[in-house]
Amino acid sequence: LRVEGTTQDITDRVAAEERIRQLADYDGLTGLANRRLFSEIMQHGLNRSRRRMENAAVLDINLDRFKRINETLGHAAGDLVLKEVARRILGSVRASDLAGTNEDATQSGLSARMSGDGFAVFLTEVKRAEDAALIARRLIDAIARPMQCGEHELTLTASAGIAANSGDEIFAAP
Repeated sequence: LRVEGTTQDITDRVAAEERIRQLADYDGLTGLANRRLFSEIMQHGLNRSRRRMENAAVLDINLDRFKRINETLGHAAGDLVLKEVARRILGSVRASDLAGTNEDATQSGLSARMSGDGFAVFLTEVKRAEDAALIARRLIDAIARPMQCGEHELTLTASAGIAANSGDEIFAAP
């Protein structure tokens, strides 16, 4: 019995391909999904919610007057603040709400950094419009907790908008 062949170690190639995918789909600073991935997964999730006659919502969260942090404390401080905000968003959204982690994003939702100081959260299986508003309030409250940035204690405010679809008119106004 004789076996002939060649082997090739492709570990480096697989790692490089994974790194390229990471750079293409996720924000380099916060690790959250980027706008492109968010849009792709949101479209998939909306189609799924329509088929299942379920509700879905998107929370659009923007930091108020974030530009002042960059102007007064510098961009390095601004980057630290954005990382902390991303951490707080992920820590405030439960998987049962929808989106806790990006690894299960196609099934439960997604958190993303959409722009410099803009974030979005895609919620699936939302029972009532009030539930989306409660999650938005939880996120705003989490962002508003004081944070240390070097020798400075910062308190941020954020604004949130909510857009929702309705699988069965649960979100319809009375």
